[in-house]
Amino acid sequence: MSLFEISVVSGGRGVIRLELDGEIDISVAPQLLDSVLSAAFAYEHHNIVLDMRDVTFMDPAGVNALVEADRRLRGENSNLVICNPSRAVRSLFEFTGLDDQFDIRPSWAASSLGPHAHN
Repeated sequence: MSLFEISVVSGGRGVIRLELDGEIDISVAPQLLDSVLSAAFAYEHHNIVLDMRDVTFMDPAGVNALVEADRRLRGENSNLVICNPSRAVRSLFEFTGLDDQFDIRPSWAASSLGPHAHN
């Protein structure tokens, strides 16, 4: 059984949501980066939402993968949104100062990208 899984969920309106589950470490960081970029380019979506509520651990390699994905997506006029960060992820972002760099939303439905959002 894998310690990390990614599920692609279409969010509609130019949004693709990826649900992340498990541990993000050096062994899966390249898979994370590839999955984010592939979703963005294959589906031609401009908002990539990572639902991180079920991420139990993330090491610096995982953080670097997210920073690189964010950098590349911005270069393509796309956005990376972190949604539902677990306590472990939120603490890591706060410790590293990345909570100010990333677009972090408390929940999928509460964000302006979620299914119940109003434009």
